[in-house]
Amino acid sequence: MLAKLFLNRESVVRALLAVCGGLLLSAGFPGVGLAGAAWIGPGVLLCAGFGCGGKRAFALGYLGGLAHFLSTLYWLVSIPYTFHGVPLGPGFGWLALSGYCALYPAVWVWLCWRVWPPRRIEVSFGLAKALDRFYGTSALERGRWAFCAGLIWVALEMARGRVLTGFPWNFLGVSQYQMLPMIQIAAFTGV
Repeated sequence: MLAKLFLNRESVVRALLAVCGGLLLSAGFPGVGLAGAAWIGPGVLLCAGFGCGGKRAFALGYLGGLAHFLSTLYWLVSIPYTFHGVPLGPGFGWLALSGYCALYPAVWVWLCWRVWPPRRIEVSFGLAKALDRFYGTSALERGRWAFCAGLIWVALEMARGRVLTGFPWNFLGVSQYQMLPMIQIAAFTGV
């Protein structure tokens, strides 16, 4: 599926947008520490999948999620792992966990465009027609969709933190650690 992303210029731009969205998500976390980038990253991921069919939107979300998790879970490379006495390379856990966690942004991009009010934005319409349909909806519908997209993100992060013993690292709210007014609410709601 990822090979189909690079068939034409639009596909290359979409793939680059997905990677940039994932790297913007990463830029919000310690190391780079640009908290505002984490607000922009999900939007860029959604732009990458805008007007695509389900499989393509999922693949672009996966590509962005993979870029994000590979760049933020780099510390796993320094942890050696042995499975039943067989030493696996230090990069095995990093690649495996990044690949697993990338499924969540992929599902998010797919679900967000699945619940979009017009229900279907077909690939044959192209980007211009998809934008016309996007702006052809009311501001209230777009606002509801944005609220649903946020709810879906939080639900998927909660699932990632609990499914298969959970992996609660790199929740999007953690990237706001430097914004004191923003993190005050975490005392009541959690990340």
